[in-house]
Amino acid sequence: MLLGHSREGFCRFTGSQDLVTFWACHRAAFAHFVQVIGCSNSMLIEQSYDAYSVRRVAVNSASDDSSLGVRATEGSLAWAGGTKGGVVFPGFDANFAAFGASAVWYPLCIKGSEYKNNTKVYNAFKNFVTLLRARTTAPLYVSWKIGEQATCTNAKDQQQYVFDHAIADGLALAGPDIPPASVPDPTNPCHFDPLLSTNVADAAIAFLDGG
Repeated sequence: MLLGHSREGFCRFTGSQDLVTFWACHRAAFAHFVQVIGCSNSMLIEQSYDAYSVRRVAVNSASDDSSLGVRATEGSLAWAGGTKGGVVFPGFDANFAAFGASAVWYPLCIKGSEYKNNTKVYNAFKNFVTLLRARTTAPLYVSWKIGEQATCTNAKDQQQYVFDHAIADGLALAGPDIPPASVPDPTNPCHFDPLLSTNVADAAIAFLDGG
């Protein structure tokens, strides 16, 4: 199976070509993929994973222009899709419906000036979870270390707070730590080179592919 939007593929060898096997393989294919959402770092993590993984089970739905951050509201470009600057963004809903992922991985990305305190940012995250659960019951994994350098201006303390409380409250499962990328982007301390930062790929592969 080859996904039309992302071009991600799934292949399984079988000993039969009957309809029972055919539909079983389709169900396995749709249960195979993991959707990566969030901000541009999520996109970079997925690109790094995609470059080195043999299995390639992740499908990205994050971008700089349609980031699915905790601030994203119902009907926004990130959820519903739409056009911005002449570019069409399918949004989470269309992407998720395209392949019915078995899980959602959400590397948290919270800007330093976005929320005044931990309570406000966590309430925003809980609202995000409500919107997500209206769409899918797939397991949600969150990570608060997302390849950023120490000089990144993201609110790492708030990212960790959301991570800790989401796990404790049963809203999400613990995703992997993505260590500071080995090859940072010289123009943006929060970003990194997804092809050269093999340590990011290694961390994502260990989580998604099981080692």
